[in-house]
Amino acid sequence: MERVYNAGVIRRGSNVSAKPAYIVDGYLSGGALGVFLSLMLYGAAVQVISQKAEFLFGGYILGTALIFSGLFQIFWRGLSFEFMLNSVFWSYATMLILHKALRARNILEEI
Repeated sequence: MERVYNAGVIRRGSNVSAKPAYIVDGYLSGGALGVFLSLMLYGAAVQVISQKAEFLFGGYILGTALIFSGLFQIFWRGLSFEFMLNSVFWSYATMLILHKALRARNILEEI
């Protein structure tokens, strides 16, 4: 809430909760530069995680279309930093655990 107060968006004592969208969170964190940096980080994270899913699960269909799209739907919604970080962390952990489980059962082959 301090960022919202400091940016002059609302006055202290207002009956609101500051859980803004991702781009607004970037603005509240650093103005125009915050928006630019947060969107660059967002795009890089999406690309890296998508490529990792594709690598782990052997291609686009299973890796990106199924695993990435299923586990990382939070990227489509763009909630606040707080919600994004937690969800992406646990989705990534789930992706790695799922990969290990499928490899242990010989469902996935090593590439």
